[in-house]
Amino acid sequence: MTDYIILAIVGAIIGAVVWYLCRARRRGKCVGCPDAATCAARKGGRGCDCGCDGK
Repeated sequence: MTDYIILAIVGAIIGAVVWYLCRARRRGKCVGCPDAATCAARKGGRGCDCGCDGK
């Protein structure tokens, strides 16, 4: 029983991370970029230069 509870908690954490990354990606944010909050705005909405291309 304990194994199932731990598995459910780990699954919920992984699901939350995937959900957050997908949501951020749809908004055009590059999660791995150090300038993630501002780089697209500074570049006129073109995305950042960190290689993720903001898509």
